[in-house]
Formats: sequence, C-alpha cells, structure tokens
Amino acid sequence: MSCTLIRSIVRCAALHVCVAIFVGSLCTVAHGGGFTHVISLGDSTFHDSAGNRGPVVPQQIADRMGLPLTRYAQGGATSASLISTGQHTAAVANHGPETLAMMWIGGNDFLNNGAAISFGNYSFLDDLEANVNTAVSTLVADGLDVVLFNLPDLALVPAVQTSGLNLSNFTTASIDWRNRLEAIAQTYGVPVVDQFDNVNVLTANPAAFAVGGIAPILGPAFGTDCGHCLFADPIHPSSLGQGFISINAIDTINANFNLPSPISQLNETDLLLLTGFDFSPDFDQDGHIDATDVDALVEQIVQAANSGTAGDVRFDLNTDGVVNVADLDEWLVMAGAANLPSGGAYLVGDANLDGTVDGVDFVAWNSNKFRSLPAWTAGDFNANGTIDGVDFVAWNAHKFSSSDIGAVPEPMVPLAILLICFGGIRNSIAAQHCWRC
Repeated sequence: MSCTLIRSIVRCAALHVCVAIFVGSLCTVAHGGGFTHVISLGDSTFHDSAGNRGPVVPQQIADRMGLPLTRYAQGGATSASLISTGQHTAAVANHGPETLAMMWIGGNDFLNNGAAISFGNYSFLDDLEANVNTAVSTLVADGLDVVLFNLPDLALVPAVQTSGLNLSNFTTASIDWRNRLEAIAQTYGVPVVDQFDNVNVLTANPAAFAVGGIAPILGPAFGTDCGHCLFADPIHPSSLGQGFISINAIDTINANFNLPSPISQLNETDLLLLTGFDFSPDFDQDGHIDATDVDALVEQIVQAANSGTAGDVRFDLNTDGVVNVADLDEWLVMAGAANLPSGGAYLVGDANLDGTVDGVDFVAWNSNKFRSLPAWTAGDFNANGTIDGVDFVAWNAHKFSSSDIGAVPEPMVPLAILLICFGGIRNSIAAQHCWRC
C-alpha cells in the first residue's frame, strides 16, 4: 500500500459551498464488495444520546451507504477510558474485514488537562498518543478499515474560549496532537480527516461556507435556536457542524477506499435541512401561500437553469439538491393542500390560482404571449422564462378543469371564439400565425 500526504485542498461546489478537505494519508485500499458495516468509536462527538445535535458523522455515513451502524463511542470518553472500557476490543470481537471503523477521540483529554495546557504542560499528549496507537493497532490487526478524525484547534471551542485559559497554548497543543496523529496514521496506513485545517479554513472565510445564504457561526454562540451555529453547546458540534465534518469525511473515504461506487456527498440542501430550515411554500413568509410565492419560485427556477447552478436552495421544496420544475410541481401540491377546499393540487394552467383552469387564465397567457417573463401568473407554466405555445398547450390540456372535485366550469363566449383560433396550437410558431385572431 502506498500513501501520499495531502494538505489543505479546497473544493468549491456549484452550490457555492466550499469545503476544506484534509487527508492525513491518502492510501487507496481495494474494496471490491465495499463495506458491510460501520462502527463508531470515541467520545460524545460521535454519540448523541439526547438526539438533538445529530445525525452524527458515522450515522450520516452509514445512512448514505445503506449500512447498519454499531455505536461503541461513549459520552465523556477519554482515550484512557476508550481502552479501559474496551471499545476497541469489543469492535474486533464483533466485526472484521469490510467494516469501516470511524474514531474521534481526544477532546476530553484536552479539557481534563486544561490547567496544565494553560501553563504549557503538554505531557498528557504522550498518554493520548499511546492509547490511540493501541486502539488503531488492534483494529487494523483484525482487518478493520479505520478512519481517524483529528481535532480542531481547541482554542476555538466555546468552552475553552470562555474559560480564561491560555488560548495560544491550546493552539500549540492542538498542532502537536495533529502531528502525532498523522504519524500514527502513517504507521498503520490509515487516513485522517484533519479538522484542525478544516475549521481554520472555515474560520478564515465563513461566507464561503454559507448555507441558504447565511454564513455559519463558529462561536461562542450556540443553542437550539441557532441553526447556523457550528456548536450545539460549549463543547459539541451542532447538527450543521456534523454536516460539515461529514462532507470532509465522505471525501476522505471516497479518496482512500476503492469502493464499488462513491458515497454520495451532502449538498447545500442537506446542510440546510440540518439547520432546521422549514421548506415552506410561503417563501416571503407573509402567512399566505399565493401568487407572489409561485412567481418567485418560477423566477428562481429560470435563474438556476440559466446560470447552470443548483439555485437558491431555500426554494428546493422537494429537497433533491436543485431548484427546478419539480419544485414547482411540489409547490402546486403544497399550496393546493393549504388553500383549496378539496385539498387537491393546483392544475398547470391555473394562472390566477382560483382552483379552475378557465378563460381568465387564458387571458393571462394571451396578454403576455411571446414575452420573456418568468412568472406563473403571466402564463409561464413550464417555468422556462418564456411565455409561448408550450404554455398554451399546458393550459389547453387542463382547460375547463378544476382542482375542486366535481366542479366543471362553463366556457365563456369570448373564450369560445378565441379557441376557434387557438384550440389547435401546439407550439409557439403556430401561435404566432394566430396573433391577430
């Protein structure tokens, strides 16, 4: 197995979510059949007993691979208690090759030695190094595939920032631990997700990591009402924080293991879901799901298509990672359920959203035909930014139909006359021949 060090790679996706990736050792390992199980070892960073700051990284990885997860990580664990409680020995007793073992440990070692660190005493790192070496050697010897997670600069953790301790010494100790963990990784040929570099890159430019237009808040702010905070409390990463770590972990795993297919990456919509964002069809949050909202959605769909990006994920109603006409379909369902007596979806062609596709909607289309105007209420029913014969065909397919079951409107006389000309239109070219009818 050959291993190559890689440091500070920055990936910027089309969604403008930039992720710093650090891989301590890049070692490609063949996995013809892929992994069959995921296990977690370490402390409460990987064990969310209360269920209010997850899914934690191993859970997200397991879910994306469709694999079972066994949790050996324990809240409050130090590297010493990881060994004494036998997290590593339990893992090898129950699992073998094709098991992905993810380990995050060391945070409590730092916190428990805060005073010593503040005075420049870093001797605890010797024990931390020895304990991690024991755990990794045990796992690797039994054929498990190990991914190690480094710690961020502990001086950036809210509990340390507000402690009054010497922050620069915490940074020094964090760098020392990063280097020691790299050496362990090199010894056993396992990769490291280095959160020290990752968090530093994020801290340097939070705006580059904006989710739904909002930059993440590093700290010391935290709390259940702070979806964009990276800490859920003074110590633990929030759900969003776990999401950012997961992105780095997925890239590390995909780069280091020759899997049958790469693990699918989190997109900006996934991250926005982790903030607790409510994907409501009431985009302007005025309490009404109405024409203003659908026109705003159509405009966003057109902008995304024209720019070749995923678009503003706040409009991604079906949470598939891209703003497109599927979200318009979802809006029609959600808005109809909220507004119409029948609860049925609004029909394509219902420009004024009164529940019926009729002559009033035709007049809206006819008044704007052959214009570049991304607006549902003006007749752009397919959300392509142009009101043309295709939109007429959509209206024609539903004419005199209602979202309210059983309601069949009568055609208006002026409309009946217009339909003599427009009834056979199937595209915008044919529509132009009927311009003066």
